[in-house]
Amino acid sequence: MIFLLLLFSFSLFANTIDIYSEKTVYKDKVILFSEGFSLKEDEKTITAKNGHLKYPLLTLEDEVNCHIDTRTLSSDQGFFNLKTEIAEFTSNSFVTIKDNDLLLSCKKAIVTKEKNLELVDQAKIDFSNATISSDHISVFSLDNGILIRGIFEGEYSNSAISFFYNGDMIYDKENKVLQTKDNPFFVSDQTYALQAAKAEFFLGDKGLEKINLSETVQIVSEKVKALCDSALVFPKEKRYLLKGKSNNPVLLWQEGALLSCKEVSITQDHDNSPEIETKGVVHLSVSDQEKKRFKQLLEK
Repeated sequence: MIFLLLLFSFSLFANTIDIYSEKTVYKDKVILFSEGFSLKEDEKTITAKNGHLKYPLLTLEDEVNCHIDTRTLSSDQGFFNLKTEIAEFTSNSFVTIKDNDLLLSCKKAIVTKEKNLELVDQAKIDFSNATISSDHISVFSLDNGILIRGIFEGEYSNSAISFFYNGDMIYDKENKVLQTKDNPFFVSDQTYALQAAKAEFFLGDKGLEKINLSETVQIVSEKVKALCDSALVFPKEKRYLLKGKSNNPVLLWQEGALLSCKEVSITQDHDNSPEIETKGVVHLSVSDQEKKRFKQLLEK
């Protein structure tokens, strides 16, 4: 058995890895680390309290932290294959991943050789006031953003508003906006169901502030149906602001009456009773083209 203070380097696939350990024991071809460990390779830094190396597998435990480019992963355990350059993180609670202002969590995270992330088991995008969940989330780095892929279900804290999306989302680091890419986006509460071709999540200091829906937005309830170009969802206020254009106004059907206007605001009180307000000139008669558009919505 050998005790030593370890500080050494070795090369792996032309990359130099520096390993430091406060207390090290070598026994039966296994190096045991304790009382502090760190590994540095290019733009990757890994720290932990304890671990052991039986080449090519490096196992770390207790306060494991991994810094890769702009990301920081924190977990209870970390497993690193120094030959395949694949790392796996697990935790008794949740593995957390912070990338700029975006916070993700899961039970198990896998870092690929290309530095992409696979989040497995109870994967989530966490805001301070909302959560977007998925069984499996894939994360890819972009020049000024992050591409996030999965089947997502979300809900806003202290509100009945929830949402669903299946596909890719892109997080704009500079503008703090998370937006859907291709497929339809769905929002619903106890009264209304909305569908849009595109959605953007706007994040502030207190978490999710609003969701911008665009490119043909539909809203349906038992007594109200509407069609518009864009809509803003304010989860905290439980309010929907529907917007139209001068040549393409909001079309609103309410208890048999069809009208068009510039904007419609729908707010729900504590009893989920809707309060509907219109803005701009209200037309009780609409064109044949508008009737055709609205008929298509009613038939769905």
